[in-house]
Amino acid sequence: MAWTETTRRQYRRDDLIYASDLRDEKWVLIEPMMLRSKRLGRPRHTDLRRVVEALLIL
Repeated sequence: MAWTETTRRQYRRDDLIYASDLRDEKWVLIEPMMLRSKRLGRPRHTDLRRVVEALLIL
């Protein structure tokens, strides 16, 4: 597949810090599958998006 201007725009990652960073469009698909924080106990302080991105590095 040759790179065209359309595909270059679609796959451009210049605005992301790391190659494993998720774009908002992909996070919208993943987020509903993540566990919700429980009502009881400590509130969650961990950003699950960053956890998923860290796993993508591996």
